[in-house]
Amino acid sequence: MDVDRGPTLWRRTRQRMGAIRVRTTAAAVLAVGVSLIVASVAMLTLLQRSLRTDVRTTAEIRAETIAGDLAVGPDSPLIAAASQDEEFVQVLDGAGNVVLASPNLAGVGPIAVVEPGGERTIPEVPFEDSEFLAVGMSATGEQGDLLVVVGRSLEPVAEARRVTAGLLAIGVPLLLVIVGGVFVLETLSVIVQTSWFRYTRRRFGEGRRVFSMAPIHHHFEKLGWPRSEEHTSELQSHVRISYAVFCLKKK
Repeated sequence: MDVDRGPTLWRRTRQRMGAIRVRTTAAAVLAVGVSLIVASVAMLTLLQRSLRTDVRTTAEIRAETIAGDLAVGPDSPLIAAASQDEEFVQVLDGAGNVVLASPNLAGVGPIAVVEPGGERTIPEVPFEDSEFLAVGMSATGEQGDLLVVVGRSLEPVAEARRVTAGLLAIGVPLLLVIVGGVFVLETLSVIVQTSWFRYTRRRFGEGRRVFSMAPIHHHFEKLGWPRSEEHTSELQSHVRISYAVFCLKKK
């Protein structure tokens, strides 16, 4: 008899694990997890788009400034870049030749030809391996019609995205454990309570309980926890029941 009790208890436990309460809890945790993942991806996408827009705006402002200086007439064939590692400037004439450039591109041919008002992503430049966003702006100078090309590094955008993704990789599972752990804990408390009670009743002739009452929020109520704490757990139970009814209706 003792040999059969183990497998029988295990089969009954597996049956309870497949009950509506467990399925509902699993579905609720899965729904929360998917929602968190979707929200994280959306946040990363919006963050990258916003930072990229800021880079473009900065480059356009810089190009406007240079175009204004060209109208006056530069005294040097070199244009100072705001940062030697994060920005480059080239001014092209109508034939596509470089007539002015920032020091980090001195003696280098055209990096990119960008239509006025347009943009282009450059995988790498001679002085840096990271991506750059280049914008074009028309100008007029001593050489006639000119094209001002200003490039700004996208490395800060990539760095911000990597840092945010790393934080989300830690925070999302942690938040899922906190949010879904409540549902899982209540469901497991019922399974443990029921399984242990039936097992001890068959084994010792008297059922024994692990908790004063299950689900576990009733156990804490019995221990004297204030009602406000219990209301939170009851609300979570009602959410599970409502979700189960919704699933059944969908079927």
